[in-house]
Amino acid sequence: MKKTFTLIELLVVIAIIAILAAMLLPALSKAREKARAISCTSNLKQVTLKELMYADEYNGNIPVSKSTGCANWNYMTELRYALGESTSYANDQSLRCPGHVNPGYTYNGNNYTGNQVGFIYALKNINFGTNFEKEHGNPKLSGATVALSTETSKPAYYSTVQMKGHSDYPMLMDTIWYGGAFNYAGNQAYTIQLSNENQYSGFHFRHNGMANFSFFDGHVEALKAGNAKTKFKSTDTSGDATKAQLYRRHDWTLPE
Repeated sequence: MKKTFTLIELLVVIAIIAILAAMLLPALSKAREKARAISCTSNLKQVTLKELMYADEYNGNIPVSKSTGCANWNYMTELRYALGESTSYANDQSLRCPGHVNPGYTYNGNNYTGNQVGFIYALKNINFGTNFEKEHGNPKLSGATVALSTETSKPAYYSTVQMKGHSDYPMLMDTIWYGGAFNYAGNQAYTIQLSNENQYSGFHFRHNGMANFSFFDGHVEALKAGNAKTKFKSTDTSGDATKAQLYRRHDWTLPE
């Protein structure tokens, strides 16, 4: 006689499968997020090396804001212009963290549309604090002559020649806009803004409670919020690195 499963036996099997799935799904989710974090690290490494290539060609200078190749405030436009790459980078996913979906940047089947300029990795543009900056040679300067001799608006820049402690001075990082009149909230931010009422942004600890940072020696490091605060505050009691709103949880609406 052919044996058949009873209803109870089927329910037991289903229950076991459900239990196993409940046990495995969190592990699979963490593994998937770990893979995204690794991909993010690779992206940051790639862009950081390009920035250092730029510095080699332009007297050790790396622009922070304003572009000589285009009327734009984005450091990435300057970098791509100088390296002979297209200054239109809507489809360049190496500039964006794979662990975060930008609601203002969507794929229409052929190309990505939305704010292609703003929703990319941020280059450090703020003053962490008097002591931190002094310990690293006060490397942020202005008035550099970079890509074009005909430039009329010269950008702020970092001097890697003047800089000290390159391995502790951050260059690029995971960021998030968390408020402001421009309605960018929830998107990756190319700039850090803590007092601009149009666009508030800060570090984003999106990778299982960690954020990726690249440094001026070329290495990339994942930091928890507490470690980042310790690393960047130095002995300062004032400065942007001491402000709680700079450090944003995975739920970016809340500070760490």
